[in-house]
Amino acid sequence: MQKFGTLFIHSTTRFRGESLWVNLSDFWNGHARFVAVAKLWEDRFDPSKLVADWADIGERHEQLDRSAAAPLGYIPDTTYKYLRLCPRFPWERQPDEQEMLRSPNVLRQLVYELVHCGLILRTQDCVHTWSRKTVPHDEFVWDDVFEPTRAFTSLWSVIWELFGLDTRQYAWRVTLPSESVSHK
Repeated sequence: MQKFGTLFIHSTTRFRGESLWVNLSDFWNGHARFVAVAKLWEDRFDPSKLVADWADIGERHEQLDRSAAAPLGYIPDTTYKYLRLCPRFPWERQPDEQEMLRSPNVLRQLVYELVHCGLILRTQDCVHTWSRKTVPHDEFVWDDVFEPTRAFTSLWSVIWELFGLDTRQYAWRVTLPSESVSHK
């Protein structure tokens, strides 16, 4: 609360003064999971950092597994509720398989698998919908256009969605003209 201030929810479906409880333990566990996965992504081309990141996740994987509806490496499934998509993680490997984990390419491939699963799991409740906006038109004063958009059901789904957009180097962030840098 000291860092972010009070939480306000402006919603037409909530009554004024209605209580809302936030489980801070769940929030910080979700935060830890997101940070761990994002750190893997950022360090995927640095072999020494990648090994350290995987070791850190291995030490905390039980906490990280509790931070979402399914453990690391799982995606939603209509038959089994959740299905493991990722291969075995470093901490799940037998001693005779540890040599293989010294290869940056193997660890990097695990990063891709884990990020893929995390994006599917955390954005599964996003809804494809349509937005409407009024725009100027050559023949008329105004016209309406409709565009596909995504509606989010939680803060985590938004965070993971934007992270996914970052991984594909999609410019979801808006840069103002005064912030742009010119290269000569």
